Amino acid sequence: MSKIEVAKNQLYSLLVDTSKNRLYIKITGFWEKESSVDSYIADQKKAIEQLKPNFTVVADMREFKTLPQELVPKQESSQKDLAEAGMYRVAEILPGSVIASMQLERVTRKTHMPNNQFSSQEEGEKWLNDELEKIK
Repeated sequence: MSKIEVAKNQLYSLLVDTSKNRLYIKITGFWEKESSVDSYIADQKKAIEQLKPNFTVVADMREFKTLPQELVPKQESSQKDLAEAGMYRVAEILPGSVIASMQLERVTRKTHMPNNQFSSQEEGEKWLNDELEKIK
């Protein structure tokens, strides 16, 4: 497995595995600046460009805190960008924070993200692999 690092900073990392056609997103901390979300969205677009339709996503949200309410529409926009680019499924590794989990759940419901939630990356990857078998 060869993951290519697209972006990494104190708030997020984006890795792409082209052999699996999979995007790995790791989100950390409390995002308080609009510029942070804008940078993330720009980097996410760079990552998506390296993938083909029906790509899958592992979103590791274990260290995510929350977003201020005024930034939630940008989070929704980034999820819509993934869907429009041809994302098939996303495995969310849940944050430890109940508040962060509730915020993610609200956004996911609103954007109709084809997701499932897990407590470990291994469980999420297995589910994604099983889901991909359904469309082969």
